[in-house]
Amino acid sequence: MTEDGTPTNSPPIEPKPMDAAPSSEAGAHVFISYASADTAVADKVCAALERAGVRCWIAPRDVMPGALYADAIVRAISSAGAILLILSESAVVSPHDGKEVERGSSKRRPILALRIDAAPLTPALEYFLSESQWIDARSGDLDALLPRLIEAVRHLVASPVAVLPPAGRIRPAGEISASGSVFRGAP
Repeated sequence: MTEDGTPTNSPPIEPKPMDAAPSSEAGAHVFISYASADTAVADKVCAALERAGVRCWIAPRDVMPGALYADAIVRAISSAGAILLILSESAVVSPHDGKEVERGSSKRRPILALRIDAAPLTPALEYFLSESQWIDARSGDLDALLPRLIEAVRHLVASPVAVLPPAGRIRPAGEISASGSVFRGAP
């Protein structure tokens, strides 16, 4: 490993700082959530996605110097088109990964898990990940799965980001509002 923590056997990822504040480009990137023990995998995935033209937000690279770390994370999740979780035993026990997945779910961002080992999920992660298919990389052949991962992330990032109804309350389809109109679901 080099001084900055980059593995010596892989090319360093060039910093591509981006404003993590919500903008008109909401959904233009994927937020990568990973445990620090999985940095080599996260960096490899990030580099592959960026080579394929997919913008990524990954900490600590994209946290602006002097910014509040938690603020930057939440802003990046808010403006992301999707969340990519590097799912491992380390991620399962990380309180930060759990919070990032929860924030992504609460903001109705699609969550894609790249499962790199067979660690059992916590009840919370099981809850948040139960609606989505993950990519199984437990065999260790990540390189063979990268094209599939890139295709899945491109699809998720290109999909419209869900918009909450006014006041942040999700109304069931068919509910009649005070004005008498019928809510038919999110656009």
